[in-house]
Amino acid sequence: MISFRDCRPEIIDWLPSVLSGSPHDFVRRLNIEADRALWIDSLCGDLPPEDDLRLIVGGGEGRIALFAERLPWDSSFFGYGVARLNWIAGRGDTAAALNALCETAQRRGVRYLFTPIPPTHLSGIQALCAAGFTLIETRHTYHRDLAGFDHPRYPCRVATVMDIPTLAAAAREAVNPFDRFHADPFLRRADVDRLMETWVEASLLRGFADVTIVPDVPHPQAFTTVRYHRDRWEAWGVRLAQAAVLTAVAPEFRGWYRKLITEITHHLIALGVDHAYLTTQITNGAVIHVLEGLGYHFGKGEHIFRVIL
Repeated sequence: MISFRDCRPEIIDWLPSVLSGSPHDFVRRLNIEADRALWIDSLCGDLPPEDDLRLIVGGGEGRIALFAERLPWDSSFFGYGVARLNWIAGRGDTAAALNALCETAQRRGVRYLFTPIPPTHLSGIQALCAAGFTLIETRHTYHRDLAGFDHPRYPCRVATVMDIPTLAAAAREAVNPFDRFHADPFLRRADVDRLMETWVEASLLRGFADVTIVPDVPHPQAFTTVRYHRDRWEAWGVRLAQAAVLTAVAPEFRGWYRKLITEITHHLIALGVDHAYLTTQITNGAVIHVLEGLGYHFGKGEHIFRVIL
């Protein structure tokens, strides 16, 4: 077992041979090679030494690379070490590599380690289960080309700082029991409530979102946020944006999810966006029904696993 820092150039050269597809390859017009290059950059980018948990286990055809990092913001928020395993690459003994990562992470003060993984990564899923990871969420990504989108408009506006109290209340009270935070029995409900409130504030004040859309009323309790990803449009060859990054609809605003997604889509079209995608849980039948009714289609699936160290 060696640290990523000791063999970074070699790993960067090796990754294209073991990575299939790319994070957004469900978008047909997208430049897949450019998307894969951006992915490799994100996996292999600079990290502070105290947050770098990337490991290389084995060599040659038996090499496994684990791209993990401690998350300083999350760790500070929850009061214990939180880390994310971003990807598992290679064809070696994945279970042994994961055990090595867990031991390393625990020594470095990590208590909570989670990872997203596609259903197609069978060896990784089997190794995660063998290493004691638990499935806590399965999500779907839906997407559509925005050409020809023609649905009725609804009275919406961009959220302001004055909306934070009611939007935070909506995020706290409109509980989705199947998202990875509410579904995880390890996480305290009080911490999850506080996280939802903090994300709303950060979306409006600290750049967590490029825009937050709400019903055009004085005290809205429904919202959705968007990330434009403009810095990637040129490389992708398509103007692709991420809708509904964070969404909540209080019971008093029932029916507004469809309206907000409709308005977000119109908003993106006005900005010249070509294609949009968003993620929801496989269990969220009502949301999937709305998305399909608005012309969004299934793009990919993903599991979220976690282990307590």
